[in-house]
Amino acid sequence: MHSPGRLHCHCRWETKTQPPWQPSERLKHAEAVLLTALDIPFTEKLQLFKPGQRQPAFAAFSPTAKVPCLHDHSAGDAVVWDSLAIVEYLAERHPAVWPAAPAARAWARCAAAEMHSSFAAIRDECSMNVAL
Repeated sequence: MHSPGRLHCHCRWETKTQPPWQPSERLKHAEAVLLTALDIPFTEKLQLFKPGQRQPAFAAFSPTAKVPCLHDHSAGDAVVWDSLAIVEYLAERHPAVWPAAPAARAWARCAAAEMHSSFAAIRDECSMNVAL
C-alpha cells in the first residue's frame, strides 16, 4: 500500500457545478472511486476548468493536458493518464482491482473496456455524479 501523499490523482471540477468539497462532486471519476473503494491512500488534486475549454495549465501535470492523471511518487514519479490506463496501473500494484479468477477477470476487463470506449453520447449527456 502507498504511503499517504505519495499517490496524487488529478481530477477536474467543472466551474458550472457544485463546490468540490461536496461528496457527490469530489468522487466523480472512476479512478477516485476505485482508490477509495480499495482503501488506497491518495491525494485528490482538483483542477478547475471551464466546460468546453482546454486548459494549458493542465500540461504542467499531464502529458495530454487533460484529466484524469495519476502521479505515483513511490514508483519513480510514474505519470499515468487516461482512466482505463490508471485502472490497469493500479491493478499491477494492487491485485484486488480485478477478480482473481481468470474468467471473471476477463469479463471485468471486457466490461471496463466497453464502458471506456463506448457510450460516448451517454457520457456527454449524463454526468458521472457518484459518491461512495
